[in-house]
Amino acid sequence: MDLKVAEESKEKSFVEEPPELELKELPSYLEYAFLKDSNKLPVIIAKNLKVDEREALINVCNSHKRAIAWKISDIKGINPRFCTHKILTEDDYNLAVQSQRR
Repeated sequence: MDLKVAEESKEKSFVEEPPELELKELPSYLEYAFLKDSNKLPVIIAKNLKVDEREALINVCNSHKRAIAWKISDIKGINPRFCTHKILTEDDYNLAVQSQRR
């Protein structure tokens, strides 16, 4: 087995440069909470939490936001190319869909 040490990604972290996100509608028992004041780092929490529980949860998430893998490139030590699936085919090969065998 040939394993290579991955070079550290030069891409900025999601925490350092959060992108604009389109938030989806959540079920009635969930809600979005944001880790930064500018509504950039969303986390999904239970809606029925008490105010002090909600604040405590957000504080814990804020203090450990670098531990959350917001995207593959945020995971240290794992090269994003390793996690990307590619099907390698020859240039002159025609792809075909085959029926399922029983």
